[in-house]
Amino acid sequence: MAERWHLWLTFVLIAVGGTIVYSWGMGAGMVPEWEYEIVAVHPHDPAAFTQGLHFHQGHLYESTGLEGKSAIRKVDIASGKPAIDIPLDSRHFGEGLTMVGDQLFQLTWKSGVGFVYNADLQLVRRFDYSGEGWGLTYDGTHLIMSDGGTELAFLDPETTQVVRRLPVVLGSFKLDRINEMEYVDGLIYANRWQQDAIFVIHPETGRVVARIPLLNLLTPAERPRGSDDGSLNGIAYNPETKTFFVTGKKWPKMFEIRVKRKS
Repeated sequence: MAERWHLWLTFVLIAVGGTIVYSWGMGAGMVPEWEYEIVAVHPHDPAAFTQGLHFHQGHLYESTGLEGKSAIRKVDIASGKPAIDIPLDSRHFGEGLTMVGDQLFQLTWKSGVGFVYNADLQLVRRFDYSGEGWGLTYDGTHLIMSDGGTELAFLDPETTQVVRRLPVVLGSFKLDRINEMEYVDGLIYANRWQQDAIFVIHPETGRVVARIPLLNLLTPAERPRGSDDGSLNGIAYNPETKTFFVTGKKWPKMFEIRVKRKS
């Protein structure tokens, strides 16, 4: 009996120690946590499975997912309702969204095809890429795309060809599941699938330089239930007010926050 007890205690110590080491290696205590304040709360369509979000000239552009329900929308912020709602072909699962000049680029999950629209959401052209499409942003020179792995791909927006790849590193681990992204003032702000936080990534080194915890924005009763419903996903930036819009998949609310960035 004593021998079993010792074996059990050894197992527990190894498991706990491993968890501590893993958490430390994943960056716990290694990168600063940036604070934020909620500036406003806006309505959000609870049927919208948000995959991409972008702010432009007083409106939000939103890419939504789910098979047979994907769309690209121009959304009125005050009401949360789409002013324009263009459904995707049922073969495509909508994903990341960003803007280059006056054109919107939208990814799809597994179709290997993306779409380019004008500001009125009229289709301009389509483009092809390899692998899965997750998040998308633009740094002023390149499209930056994630595919759910541990690397970001930098694409020429004209040819949509990959010009370089960047591993994302948090502590001593490569960070995977990078989803919706927004490039702001020289840094990439990124959602990570099924985690209520924004990770701030340096686009030259790939290192996570900060983490913004966004726990408990919704109450338990407000949080959607279901397969992947409720995941925090969607970051858009208003350069005039220097605030971010953040929401999630099928969230009933969208939060406008101001991040307290630490140098």
